[in-house]
Amino acid sequence: MAGGFAGGVVAGLLGARAFVMGYSNPLALPIFGKTAMAAAVGILVTIVVSAIVAYVLGIEESNQEVTEPVQITVADDVIVAVADANLVPLEKVDDPVFSQKLMGDGVAFDLESDFITAPSNGELTTVFPTGHAFGITRKDGVEMLVHIGINTVELNGQGFDVLCKSGETVRAGQPIIRINREEIHQKGYDTTTMLIITNPNDKTIELKTSGSVKQGQELN
Repeated sequence: MAGGFAGGVVAGLLGARAFVMGYSNPLALPIFGKTAMAAAVGILVTIVVSAIVAYVLGIEESNQEVTEPVQITVADDVIVAVADANLVPLEKVDDPVFSQKLMGDGVAFDLESDFITAPSNGELTTVFPTGHAFGITRKDGVEMLVHIGINTVELNGQGFDVLCKSGETVRAGQPIIRINREEIHQKGYDTTTMLIITNPNDKTIELKTSGSVKQGQELN
């Protein structure tokens, strides 16, 4: 913007005038007729000023570390941690839908990594377009929901990168969603992630609810 402003001012002061419509690039200099040299000087000023401003201001680079997902192979009835995290009992989650277990029992994760992975082998039955949640069904009929963050549906997908589609067969530890924790936190949202057993299918499933875990670590 600074370069365009400076170049435009210089070209105007030198009397650059376009006599016909044309594209905005150096190949269109002939449209300026006798004032083509003035336009060329304006272009040169734009390039130089842009380079100087970019050099002075620099380019912001994120220092966020991205944790690569662990590739694992487990039995079909095993449930694993969906990310590097500290486990949190659902009762302590700052959302009554989860803390009161209205959707089912499970565990929450205070995230320390960016990839949210499949908690078990199974079919990816639901992936929300916004990336904030997905559902998975095991071969034995057990259904689970992974909900990333609290009220993060309001972000409309900002900070979420969906890596898989509904209907895909996935394995435990396979990356499903990649998030930008820093961006989500900056927007004021909690990234606590819940793993809910929405349908235990008459099975007794007990999960660890405390301690530090690594992505892919068994929970049951």
